Amino acid sequence: MIKKNIYLLLFFGTAFIIFMTLGIHIKNKNSIKFNKIIFKGNSFIQSDELFNIINYKIDSLNYYKKNEIDMFLSKIYQLNNYDIIDDVSISYSLPNKIIVNIVEKNPTYIIKNNINNFALDDNGLIISTDFLNDSIQNIELEFLVYEIYQELDGIHDIKKLFRNINYNKISDEYLLNGINILNRIQNYPIKQNVKSISITEHEINLDLNSTKIIFNHDDLENQLLKFNKIINNKSFIDTLEIKNITDLEEINLSFHNQIILKK
Repeated sequence: MIKKNIYLLLFFGTAFIIFMTLGIHIKNKNSIKFNKIIFKGNSFIQSDELFNIINYKIDSLNYYKKNEIDMFLSKIYQLNNYDIIDDVSISYSLPNKIIVNIVEKNPTYIIKNNINNFALDDNGLIISTDFLNDSIQNIELEFLVYEIYQELDGIHDIKKLFRNINYNKISDEYLLNGINILNRIQNYPIKQNVKSISITEHEINLDLNSTKIIFNHDDLENQLLKFNKIINNKSFIDTLEIKNITDLEEINLSFHNQIILKK
């Protein structure tokens, strides 16, 4: 009988502890309020700018209601619409933090032109220059194919620029050839020497300070392969009695199965 009573006492005692623990847990859970937004991973877009975009004021975080927090979260996911942002994800950290992880694209060039500037990332994607700074290499683009210069109506943006380029499929192809060259050149040390690119109906001229590299629009891939062979060939550079490829005045890759060098 005594043994049975001990078992009953242990049973009810354990049940009481479990119910008390659950009660405390539920109470604490209901009191948790995630309201402190923290941005991580952003470099080009500063956190203050992001707060302004979603209209969040950090000094008012204790006054925001759940529906307001939900509205901020919705605006945070809309940040994916900005060109510089590649991905947005959200995680939570006790007691009250909302961690917003930003993955930005990696811009390699800002392309300056007489319609509107745009940028290229390391995947060759065309993106807006919004939020970019002077740390990005600037390259002047001179596009001398007439059809790109339809008269604009004053709305100078990237979409307008490429709408005008797409007016003529040849213009579109010529510009993309130039972008392809810049995208491939970024893998070489000479990237930092690139100052401008000029695109005409027949040629693409890449200016590396004192060196000019000439391509044509036909069989561009073969020309890039030829360039790759010489730039990575130290013995070839040694036979020219130069220290590096930028000591040449001109590299003409536009002729089939030939490379014409000018010292």
